[in-house]
Amino acid sequence: MGVSPKLVRLLQSIYRKYSCRVVHYGLISEDIAVHAGVRQGCLLSPLLFIVVLDRILLRIFNDRRRGIEWGLSSVLEDLDYADDLCLLSHTHADMQAKLNDLRQEAAKTGLKINSWKTQEMRTGVINAAPLLIGTEAVERVQKFTYLGSVVAETGGTEEDVASRIAKARGTFAQLRPVWQSRKLTQRVKLKIFRSNVKSVLLYGCKTWKVTKEISRQIQVFVNRCLYRILGIYWPETISNIELLEKCHESPIDHQI
Repeated sequence: MGVSPKLVRLLQSIYRKYSCRVVHYGLISEDIAVHAGVRQGCLLSPLLFIVVLDRILLRIFNDRRRGIEWGLSSVLEDLDYADDLCLLSHTHADMQAKLNDLRQEAAKTGLKINSWKTQEMRTGVINAAPLLIGTEAVERVQKFTYLGSVVAETGGTEEDVASRIAKARGTFAQLRPVWQSRKLTQRVKLKIFRSNVKSVLLYGCKTWKVTKEISRQIQVFVNRCLYRILGIYWPETISNIELLEKCHESPIDHQI
């Protein structure tokens, strides 16, 4: 892999006779020998794990082209971030073969697929046979969350948008003391809204297929938040255009 023997020996020396201790009710345990995994808290650990996982994935794919078409000539085999893997295939047979290869190659390095955390989602697949990790069937779902975004078998963005609005609503509610504070200026409150609430609301929005209905739903939520921040309650009302102007906000469909 292009790594010098000296660096390999240095890494081996770090892990030779590696042990840890556990603190329980203020008491420190005796040394516990560690024979698997990477060192907790070590700056090298994330890099070492990624190197090992990348090596596993290279062995699995190896120009076999079992992924999905991506452009005119490219094939997308997977999405991966740290230990969060999302394998992609057009057919049940290809996906099962990928799972089998992943399980076998991972086992060679001491890694194991967690079947309880593994899910499968299908779109337009006729084959109803379950995917297997060894002898255990993989849970089939209609949607799953990957890196904070909801992916649904319908292929739309409605599920993810609904999830974003719900999370942003929860964040806004947690900051109620801020909105009700008389010590903070409106300008400061709007800055907090943009940094703490809108960042949650619009997370991953560049991947959305935005429709008029989706824009409307997001705009309705934003407007309600702005009304609260400005302290405008029924029967007092202002137009949505005036509301955005007061808050120096542009329409949501201009921001996505």
